Amino acid sequence: MRRCLLSLALTVALPGSLAAQGFLFGPPSGSIALRAGRTFVRAGSDIFDFSTEQLTLDRRDFDAATFAVDLSLGRDPRVEGVLSVSYSAALAESEFRDYVDEDDLPIQQSTSLTQLALTVGGRVYLVPRGRSVGRLAWVPARAAPYVGLALGAVRYRFRQRGDFVDFRDLSVFTDTFDSAAWAPAVHALAGLDLRLAARAALVAEARLAQASAKMHDDFVEFDKIDLAGLQTTLGFRWRF
Repeated sequence: MRRCLLSLALTVALPGSLAAQGFLFGPPSGSIALRAGRTFVRAGSDIFDFSTEQLTLDRRDFDAATFAVDLSLGRDPRVEGVLSVSYSAALAESEFRDYVDEDDLPIQQSTSLTQLALTVGGRVYLVPRGRSVGRLAWVPARAAPYVGLALGAVRYRFRQRGDFVDFRDLSVFTDTFDSAAWAPAVHALAGLDLRLAARAALVAEARLAQASAKMHDDFVEFDKIDLAGLQTTLGFRWRF
């Protein structure tokens, strides 16, 4: 009888005292996170060599704004499965370094690189994500660092449009060159959750991506495009 009365008292008292900082009846079963930041590409393949040597581009011109969504599932104190989708897009204007058109006009073009990545993996928290208070409540940790690994695929699109030089006769022509494909990708990740409220957290994450893909259509003479890079993001996580 005493145990029943104690449980009833806790059930009434906990919503007022712990609802703002923990969960009733156990840990969350998952979360959704929205992140935004920047991707810093390695740009180590010959298509980037050509673009930066012939055009007034720099490798940092291919760094891109990035947006990501994560769906995480798992009630284990330290382990969660994660499904992630991210998108990045870079666009830069340029002209030929060593060639000009008639009347000394610049030969101009634009170059874009977009990446859509889909990955499935897991993360391991270095400390428990939270702690149980008796059997009726779970309180999230103030700070919970984690590491993880994800596998998946990335679809890139590399496009150049504008005016170009035909190196055979040095004539100038207008065209669009395009290449797009899917490729396997591996992401190593590390991050930190900072508690804001019972269900909300600030999340900071860095992902190191490794991927490369064939260049098709108008870029068949080039080797694989290097899609590796470092993604850094900040966002919010909502636990459910």
